[in-house]
Amino acid sequence: MEMNQYLDIFIDESKQHLQNMYDYLLKVENGTREDGVVHEIFRSAHTLKGMAATMGYEHVTELTHGLENILDELRNEKIDWSNDLIDLMFQAVEELSESVDKIVKGEGTVSFKTETLIELHEFLSSPSLSKEREEKPLSSLSTNDDSIIKIHLSEDCLLKGARAYMVLQKIEEYATVIKTSPSFEEIKEGNFTEHFIIHIRSEEPFSLIQKEVMHMTDVKNVELHIRENKKEAVVSSEYTVASETVRVKLDDLNVLMNLVEELVIDRTRIQQMIQPFSDHDLDDTVKHLFRLTNDLQQVVINMRMVPIETAFKRFPPMVRNLARTLGKKIRMKLTGQETALDRTIVEKIGDPLVHLIRNSIDHGIEHPEQRRENGKELEGTIELSARYKGSRILIEIKDDGSGINRQSVLAKAISKNIVSNQKANSMLDEDVYQLLFTPGFSTADEVSNLSGRGVGLDVVQNSIEALGGTTSVASKSGQGTVFSIDIPATLSIVCAMLIKMKEDICAVPISSIAETLFIEKEEILHIGEEHAIHFRHKVIPLFFLNELFEYNEEQKERLHHYVVILEKGEKYVALGVDGFLHQQDIVVKPLSSYLKHVSLVSGATILGDGKVALILNHNELFKDRVKGIDG
Repeated sequence: MEMNQYLDIFIDESKQHLQNMYDYLLKVENGTREDGVVHEIFRSAHTLKGMAATMGYEHVTELTHGLENILDELRNEKIDWSNDLIDLMFQAVEELSESVDKIVKGEGTVSFKTETLIELHEFLSSPSLSKEREEKPLSSLSTNDDSIIKIHLSEDCLLKGARAYMVLQKIEEYATVIKTSPSFEEIKEGNFTEHFIIHIRSEEPFSLIQKEVMHMTDVKNVELHIRENKKEAVVSSEYTVASETVRVKLDDLNVLMNLVEELVIDRTRIQQMIQPFSDHDLDDTVKHLFRLTNDLQQVVINMRMVPIETAFKRFPPMVRNLARTLGKKIRMKLTGQETALDRTIVEKIGDPLVHLIRNSIDHGIEHPEQRRENGKELEGTIELSARYKGSRILIEIKDDGSGINRQSVLAKAISKNIVSNQKANSMLDEDVYQLLFTPGFSTADEVSNLSGRGVGLDVVQNSIEALGGTTSVASKSGQGTVFSIDIPATLSIVCAMLIKMKEDICAVPISSIAETLFIEKEEILHIGEEHAIHFRHKVIPLFFLNELFEYNEEQKERLHHYVVILEKGEKYVALGVDGFLHQQDIVVKPLSSYLKHVSLVSGATILGDGKVALILNHNELFKDRVKGIDG
């Protein structure tokens, strides 16, 4: 049987089972020792072993088999949990995860007696455990009459053989399989029509087997045929498939999204084209088209949305390993994992979060001895959370560590000539903490594997801003630090304000606008060569869009000014423009390579009349151009 066609299914489901094993091992480490926990770990290990054996990955098969042996002893109460055993099982799961990663990269896996595999065998063969097992009698299994289970797969199941084999593996967790119809080999090849039949013996209730099988993808129905006095009694599935899913290639989804984006552009053009006409029927038709395209647009956007859990679940293993390496005790808490974002954002948000979490582990959480001296719990906490904030998502990394040392940050900044002594004395805490995002900046005294190389937080900021987001940090000495990331839920279509710049039009995302103003020339303050205005009891910088794009016209000499107030966290910047047009949904298009260096522009969009409008990168105005005017 050609296995390459099943590789994607194997990789996806392997990752799910490994994550399941890791999650339950964390529960064990935190004190949960119920039988159900062992059963869940065993179930995932057993399924992974079966899939790996079918695909020919011997090392994964051997390692999961070693885990199975230990879990079976735990399940039968022949051995007990210990810290050494928990560490060994974590080690095995991590090695399995590395093996799957190699398979993803096309490197395959090797079959040899690794140190982990040897340790698993040695653990079970240790004299103390052998003696303990001899003192406990083996539990005997009673058997029921033969039962027949009929499995119906969905009509649109693409890989019947692979799915049927996985169903067989699932059933073997609860029952002894006596025979199948058609044969086992034919089932693996997918040589059956609407259903296949499995003869089993089991002391487990059918409802349990039925529930577990019905939860599997592509399973439509499960029936039990019990032989009683040579008559068949049929128990049909009480479960209905809540929702059926179909695998869609990401490339196809991207093409669909591009087509919808073009449809949105054409819709806007049609709306503008009919404005001179007074035709009631035509107007109603266009309004109906508007509603339909809105609905279609939302459906496609929802298809691209995935829970941020897919990015979050990689971090507990990382935190555990780094904490042990550094001799720290750290508990990780995840909240808001169901928060949904565009798949592209979820894929790109992982690396910035790694930087910030490693920063919290290394710089934030103290060693147990220091925490004891400070009257804290010996175990520190890092909380990773996500929640909706209007049409955007707020992600926070919060620790209860030592906090950021303001004086240490300023001393390093002064030594690197980033700020002057005079400016340092008047800087607000939030401005001091933002210095951490300066390229090459680090407060670490020594270079280590985790910190001190001056690479990290500036990369984080650049990565987040490339996604249309912002970063900020807040801290209290001795209490901890919070890094915040504010990003859009989707990148493709955003609501924007259209503004005039001479004969051109620019777009500013509504999410970055605090307010729009109309001011007199006399309201402009002159501070050296800089300009500013009063806004909400603050003095904020004022820039003129024409000057930023190097138009010759002296925009600031006008008697009246249209001003857009841009916001980033608690900071504000005023932008003078030639006029306001209107709000509308725009389709964000990336810049071509020869415009990548234009930092003031983050993208472009096509308007209803076919003209191209540049999308302003408001983050750029909060960088070097903001020279401490805030009061």
